[in-house]
This record gives sequence, C-alpha cells and structure tokens, in this order.
Amino acid sequence: MPTPPTEITRTFDPPRSLRDLVIEADAAERIRARLARPPLVILVPEAMHAAYVLFRGRDLARYLRLGAPPLGFLVIGLSLLQTEFFGGKLDPRDTTLWTLGTIIVCTSLVAASIAVQFAVIRRWYEVLASSVASMVLLKLAVFPQLLKLEAAATIESYFCMLTVFLVTIALRLRFVTAVAATLGTLVLALAAIFTWAPHPDMRAFAYYYGSAAVVGLFVAWQLEEKEKTSFFQAVLIEHDARVRESLHHELVRLSRFDALTGLANRRELERRLAAEWVRLSREGRDVAVVFADIDHFKAYNDAYGHAAGDQCLASVAAALGGSLLRPADFAARYGGEEFVLVLPETDEAGALDVAHRALAAVDALAIVHVAAPGLGRVTVSLGVASMVASADALSELLLERADQALYAAKRAGRHGVALAPLSPSESSVDA
Repeated sequence: MPTPPTEITRTFDPPRSLRDLVIEADAAERIRARLARPPLVILVPEAMHAAYVLFRGRDLARYLRLGAPPLGFLVIGLSLLQTEFFGGKLDPRDTTLWTLGTIIVCTSLVAASIAVQFAVIRRWYEVLASSVASMVLLKLAVFPQLLKLEAAATIESYFCMLTVFLVTIALRLRFVTAVAATLGTLVLALAAIFTWAPHPDMRAFAYYYGSAAVVGLFVAWQLEEKEKTSFFQAVLIEHDARVRESLHHELVRLSRFDALTGLANRRELERRLAAEWVRLSREGRDVAVVFADIDHFKAYNDAYGHAAGDQCLASVAAALGGSLLRPADFAARYGGEEFVLVLPETDEAGALDVAHRALAAVDALAIVHVAAPGLGRVTVSLGVASMVASADALSELLLERADQALYAAKRAGRHGVALAPLSPSESSVDA
C-alpha cells in the first residue's frame, strides 16, 4: 500500500540539502512506522520531492563525468569490434544495415557522453539518456531479426540483452522512465520487425528483449525502492540530529538560565560576574550590583496561590530586566524572590539611577497585593553597591555589600533603595 503524503514544514525556497528539510515530530514517527513495514511502492510526498531529487542526484554529476565516457566508449569499441569481426561475412544488404546502425549508435553515444558533461544539459538528463538509450535499443532489438548471418544475429541479440540491463539499471533512470523507454522501444521494435523482417521470430525476440526487460525493470524497481528507503532514513538521521542539537541547546540554556523568568540563574550570575570582575580589574574600573527582593512575597503566595506567585515572579523579572539599557548589563534570579542586576563600569550614582528605574518599573506593573501593608500592591526593595574591581578582592564581596544594602532597605520600611555603607552591618531583618 503506498505511503500517504507526509507533513513537513514547508519553505518558500527549495532545499539545498537535507538539512534544509525540516519535518515535524509526528511526521518523523510516521516515516519510522512506514519504514518498519515498508509498502510495495514507497511514495515521496510532493513537499519532499525537491530534497529527494537532490539526494538522488547528489553524485550524478560525478557518475556522469567519470562513468559516462568509459561506458560510451566501451559500447562503441564493442560495436567496432563486431564490425571488424563480421564485416567480411555479411552480404551487401546486411553490410549496409550494419554500417548504418553502427554509425547511428556511435554518433549518438559520443554526442550524449559529451552533452552530459554540461550542467545545463544535465538538467534534462533523463530525457536525453532515455532517448539515446531507446535509439540504441531499437537498433539492437530489430537487427537480430533482419541479419541473415546467424552468428551476427545471435551476437546482436546478446548485445541487446546487455543494453537492456544498462538502460534499466546502469543509466540511473527513474523506474517510470526506464519503463517508458523499454515499452516505447518494444512498440517501435515490433512495428519495425513486422514491417521489415522477412521471417519474424517472436520467440527469440521475447527471449533476448522481453526477458531482459522484465529482469532489468524488476531490479530497477528494487533499487529505486531501496533508494527511497535510504532517502527517508537520511531524513530521519537529519531530523534526529536536529532534535539532539535542540535538546543540547535547551540543556545548556536550562543550566545557565532560570526556566520561570528567563533570566540568568545563580550559577550563570556568579560566572559572568567573576568574568567581568577579572576584566575590569585589569583597568581598575567600577562594577556595581543591585540586589532586589520582592516585599512580602510569602504573603502573596499564601493569598493568591503558587501559580499566581510564579506569574508575579515572571512579571517582576521582566520589569527588572527591562530597566537595563546597556548591552553589557544583565539581570539574574538569585533564588526565590531575589534578583540581581550586574552593571559593569558603573559607579554608585549610575547604579542608584538604575535601581530607581527598576523600582518605578515594578510599581508600574500595579500587581494587586491585598496582603501587603501600605500600598496594597507588589513592591520591591533594592540594595546598591559599587566597587572598583581589583585583583586583591573577590566579586563575592560586592554581592555581600549589595545584600547588606538590601537588608538596610528592608529595615527602612521596604519599597525603597538603599546604598551599601562603607562598613556593612551584619544585622538582618525578616524578608
């Protein structure tokens, strides 16, 4: 039973390679199921036809460049050898026929071998190859019925069988094209035989042409189905590689970024902050950190539930990230409801500006928080610290100072910004 059309992601441009052919996961599963129990005839969906043509002809140019000339000259050489061997044994009529047929065959093969070396003509390879093959086949199918010399007729019939195999298998024609070429030649050959042959021998014709055509077409059909199977297997290999690559990128992303907010996670924060610290310490430049914490977040979770809490976290994270205006700045989720903004080459004044902008961005969200005293909406407290990066200190010290400033903002009543003191206090307050 033929395979049904397979859904794929269509593109406006034809694929230049199998990697350009993107299939959906369900389509890949259907292909796997079909290959597990292959039908009698595998159909290539129209949307995948361009990729199949590329797959089928990926080495056709090399095959024609290296294989067509030797094959053509081999047939020509054998034809000339036959002419030399039987030339003196044929009567005048047979000699004329033989000479005419040899000229037609040799001329056609030389012209075709030269033509297929050009890319423009290779686009019409099947038309050219099937036409020339049919012409050669016609000569070889008819001559055994016309030649009076039995030995020459026998050799010609063997050449006919060999050529049928070449046409159906070696020329790499599509199965339907090979069928058309052999059947077209069959009709013309029968017409010529019944017109010109004095005593048509249909039994011999069925043997040297019919049997060879049946066997050759059967092998050609098997090879084409195997080629289609190989194509779908290659498509699945590319699909699986793409899926693995996507999963790899997703794992990398999850290892570096917070799944809920999309911000850098704590590990990525520490890595990037340490890298910025080393870079800026070479030049003795400032680096600032803003520590942010959502006020009364536990009460928000208790009042609205964890799903609403997750939405609140995502909204606040987006507001904090949106308050950063430079590409070098970045935001991270430190853990729970705590966030960190890293500001390379920023002094205290610049960091305070960013903190106040972040505070206003969260206020603009106007997320209702009935369990919060005072404003009745979600607010944040922010602690700001800035230091000159130095090889004599660690970036962790900057985070510690910003954390102390955050607690100072909490002690001051929340919903505000505090700057790290020169000697940070070790006291703390309930978040």
